[in-house]
Amino acid sequence: MLLWIILAVITAASLAIVLRPIARTRAEDAGRAKFDAVVYRDQLEEIESDLERGLISEIDAEAARIEISRRLLSVNGAEVGTETPDKGQRKAVAGKPQLLVAVVCALICIPVLSLALYITYGSPGLPGDPHAARLKKAPAEQQIAGVIARVEHRLRENPEDGTGWDVIAPVYMKFERYQDASAAYKQAIRLLGENAKRLLGVAEAEALVNNGIINETSRKAFEKVLKIEPSYHQARYWLAIAKEQDGRFDDAAEAWQELLSKGAGEASWRAQVEYCLAAARARLKTAEVSNSKQQDAACSEGGTRPQRGPTAEQIAAAQKMAPGARTAMISQMVGRLAERLKEDGSDLEGWVKLIRAYSVLGKRDTAVKALADAQINFKENSDALRALDTLKQQLELGS
Repeated sequence: MLLWIILAVITAASLAIVLRPIARTRAEDAGRAKFDAVVYRDQLEEIESDLERGLISEIDAEAARIEISRRLLSVNGAEVGTETPDKGQRKAVAGKPQLLVAVVCALICIPVLSLALYITYGSPGLPGDPHAARLKKAPAEQQIAGVIARVEHRLRENPEDGTGWDVIAPVYMKFERYQDASAAYKQAIRLLGENAKRLLGVAEAEALVNNGIINETSRKAFEKVLKIEPSYHQARYWLAIAKEQDGRFDDAAEAWQELLSKGAGEASWRAQVEYCLAAARARLKTAEVSNSKQQDAACSEGGTRPQRGPTAEQIAAAQKMAPGARTAMISQMVGRLAERLKEDGSDLEGWVKLIRAYSVLGKRDTAVKALADAQINFKENSDALRALDTLKQQLELGS
């Protein structure tokens, strides 16, 4: 808010500077001309007085008369004294339309041009970073931020430095600046060529920019990664997610199983893959049950209901994952919970988890919508409505 106030003040000051000379009316100019005419007439009288006293010659007096008369004519018009105050006022009125056009053009053009320049060269979408919050950051984080700033400055001066783009791209990923990471990886590929690491980076960054949704371009990039380097399990992970998103749960389950068979037993992502495999099998089982209203109501192979949320082991495993993979894992879990609640809205605990998850992820509008959906589902249950109202107050989701 403070930024826009400053911009408004700067714009007002700029307009005042530009419009000040324009705002002078013809009437003001006529008044000044009248004053100048009085001065020039006094000078003519002084010339006559000096000539009578012999202070100047007739030739000098005549030259001075001609010069002063010329100036007098220039301020009074073609004939000295012919312009009346009414005529000057009419000229002032006649000049008002031109003045109005000039003022309107300035009021429109200057803010629009300033805004266009700011959008082009500025960063209007950059989140605020108050000074107090910056002071609370760890020294190591501040040092890394300084290094990033120096590298960015060097890349602005030398945008053809492929090594610089290749170095800063994974740093952007670590700090969850996925849009910047995608652009950096693309620059590195353009300048240094493709390899498995760069292709994986740009595909993963694009997927995270799209909130975990894998488009056709990213899918092809992941497939190309595996052709170059089959040991890159992250690419298999994302391709399995893509199959789930396409509704191909049988293929997704097969991909999860293959990933488990290729990964080491102590792999940090193993718990998450096991969870995804169980969820895919549960969906396949549900699809086989006719007239089912609950997507998770079908029994798993062991006869128990599939896990509704992540276990403690899965949460611990998520803490060890890379930021990109961890974000994808959380998005998948929240997405599955939201999908299940669409099918079965009677799970109050599930609604509470979903609303809290959206709030933690910073998706306030989505959390408010989920809260409204939950209240509709429990409109006949006063106890549930009280619990939801308490949650609303805790998370400050009120209007």
